[in-house]
Amino acid sequence: ETGAHAVKLEGGDEVAQQIGALTKAGIPVVAHLGLTPQSVGVLGGYKVQGKNAEAARKLIDDARECE
Repeated sequence: ETGAHAVKLEGGDEVAQQIGALTKAGIPVVAHLGLTPQSVGVLGGYKVQGKNAEAARKLIDDARECE
């Protein structure tokens, strides 16, 4: 009804279940990882994400969870 082609969800493993449910229902999902504009206030401003090995690994793991 709205003309949207997909739903955007920010986050990684914390939204993986919702992504699975939506895609199973035939709704395309775009997962947004790393710098997430709607959550910029939580992060304390626009900052580079994944700067150290642990943070980079978390981004990779989140991406895999969202596949």
